Amino acid sequence: MQYSVASPYFTREKEPRFLCLDPFAPQMTQSLRDEFKKLNCTTSYIPGGCTGFVQVLDVSLNKVLKALVAEQASNHADKYHTKYEAGDFTVGDR
Repeated sequence: MQYSVASPYFTREKEPRFLCLDPFAPQMTQSLRDEFKKLNCTTSYIPGGCTGFVQVLDVSLNKVLKALVAEQASNHADKYHTKYEAGDFTVGDR
């Protein structure tokens, strides 16, 4: 299993987590649920067709935000095309 927490606070304080997953069979095995339980992480499986009700940001705000970020990244790449080709930008610069 490859799952990591986003904050060192979680590992230090053992705060409980809640994780929503799609009902994809490999994500629903008892062994995986047991591993999440060890991490103090409760899982919830979203029934098909219900994502829009449970993960509202995924179907509203995030789509728009991702499109804006992609547009700005594309504009930046177009503006500095020669610098990208020359390898003058580090990953951090990008």
